[in-house]
Amino acid sequence: NLLLYGLFRQSMVFDVGSTICAPPDYARLTGVGRRRLLALSAGLYGLSLIPLINLAVPIYGVVVLSHYFFQGVAGAGNSAPPGGNRTHPREKAIARPSR
Repeated sequence: NLLLYGLFRQSMVFDVGSTICAPPDYARLTGVGRRRLLALSAGLYGLSLIPLINLAVPIYGVVVLSHYFFQGVAGAGNSAPPGGNRTHPREKAIARPSR
C-alpha cells in the first residue's frame, strides 16, 4: 500500500504543481518536511480507497492541491508561509488607534 500511496502522491503533486508553479516555487513547496502536503495527499489517498467516493477524489484532489499551490505561490511574493496571512482586514481596522 505504501508503494501505491507514493505513486498516487507523486503523480497528483507533480501534475498539479508543475502546471501552476515555476520550478523554484515547485521545489520550495514540495521539499522535504512539508507536513501539510503530506497530510493533504494522505487524506486524498485515504478517500480514494473508499469504493464510491473514489469516483470524485481525482477531481477533488486537483482542486485541493491547486489551492495549496496557489496559496504557496501567492505567499512567495510577500514572504508569507503557504497558509498565507490569516489576519482578517476587519481585525486590522479594529487594531488601529482611533483619532
